[in-house]
Amino acid sequence: IIFPFGKIPIFYRCFLLDFPVRECYYYYMEIHTVKDLSKLIKQKRMALKMTQADASALCNVGIRFLSELENGKPTLQIDKVLKVANFFDIKIFTE
Repeated sequence: IIFPFGKIPIFYRCFLLDFPVRECYYYYMEIHTVKDLSKLIKQKRMALKMTQADASALCNVGIRFLSELENGKPTLQIDKVLKVANFFDIKIFTE
């Protein structure tokens, strides 16, 4: 998948109404384990109908790394994990 100008579309669940108002719903989820994060990344990839090869190429990580991430391997490089999370528009923050 190649996107023009290097921009990747961000998908939100939006509902258009009869008048010029757009409602967007953002889902917040607390991540407590590696399995939670891996499940979320896999769900986002599947929702975009992307293969692991496509997603890993766009994230600039290896297919094996993405596979291990989606399977919940606890010893992965945090910079690569954050790169994949950022690609799938997963915001990580603390209170």
